[in-house]
Amino acid sequence: MFEFTLLGPGYGECVVIHYGEDEWIIVDSCINEAGEPAALHYLKGLGVDVATAVRLIAVTHWHDDHIRGVSQLVQACPRADVACPAAFRRHEFLTLVAAYADGAMMLQTGVREMAEMLALLNKRGTQVRLALENTLLLRRNGFELYALSPSGASTIAAMRHVSAQMPQAMQSKVTVAEPTPNHLSVALLATYADCAILLGGDVLQFNDRNRGWLRIVDLCADSNHPKSDIVKIPHHGSPGADSQEMWNHLLSPRPIAALTPFCRGRVLLPEQADEARISGRTRAAYITARPHRSRPARRSSAVEKTVAGVLRNRRLRTPRFGRVTLRSYCRHPVNWTVELFGAACRT
Repeated sequence: MFEFTLLGPGYGECVVIHYGEDEWIIVDSCINEAGEPAALHYLKGLGVDVATAVRLIAVTHWHDDHIRGVSQLVQACPRADVACPAAFRRHEFLTLVAAYADGAMMLQTGVREMAEMLALLNKRGTQVRLALENTLLLRRNGFELYALSPSGASTIAAMRHVSAQMPQAMQSKVTVAEPTPNHLSVALLATYADCAILLGGDVLQFNDRNRGWLRIVDLCADSNHPKSDIVKIPHHGSPGADSQEMWNHLLSPRPIAALTPFCRGRVLLPEQADEARISGRTRAAYITARPHRSRPARRSSAVEKTVAGVLRNRRLRTPRFGRVTLRSYCRHPVNWTVELFGAACRT
């Protein structure tokens, strides 16, 4: 059985893949309502012994919504190899991690998770697998997982961003922000028998064939990688991650798509236009939860005063967690069954 599961609320995402023989991989991490890594909760609910069955944990990039809880994943899965962007082993990023460990600066949650994860792996003596374009990360029992990005040009651009902020951050203890735009995100290609799944991470579209989706398209053409039946839509369906060449050259006609929303402040992804664009290119598209506002809409002072007089303790209701699971039980032809849980629905 080949299984693809996408987990996520309104902020955060995680992918779990089963490729037979009770072996699993986890891509990225997010936290569920109970504060537990969603992947661990899901696998334990299936009766999976995560300490022995998880073979690889892959981190696509260090944005908070993709990495929260990853150090707990690594702690719970001692047999799993860990893969992350090669930039995480460059001097600039290791300097960032060392500065955090010495208390010399403040960091966002994503970098703190990376620091704790790398410290744990160093203590174990575990070697990190470095994700670069066209790198084979795992091959077992007919299953293969390739990193398709980042390119050398993207890695250099991201490290320039980190290096430029380091002196000020270490002097005044301010937070080092993630590179914007996101140059480092890893896209992954998972293949098993005649099935292929493209995991888009947060890879963006650049007008430069040395970076982003255009570089991946050229790379796959040269490497003869198969087209994918399923795509994890990159960057929550935002227009900046949409690439017509990705759809034309990396995916089979009318694939199945899955995505997670992004809801932070005033940013709500995907927008209605994004959902329409994705649905028009697929035979089915699923989302783990509907986009929702992370804070209530502004109300008049009179209304606020009335509500405050009635309700002393108020908090915004957190939407239910969602799960999209696609399974294939046969190889020829590929037939996918769909299971939706919680807030997940079809777009």
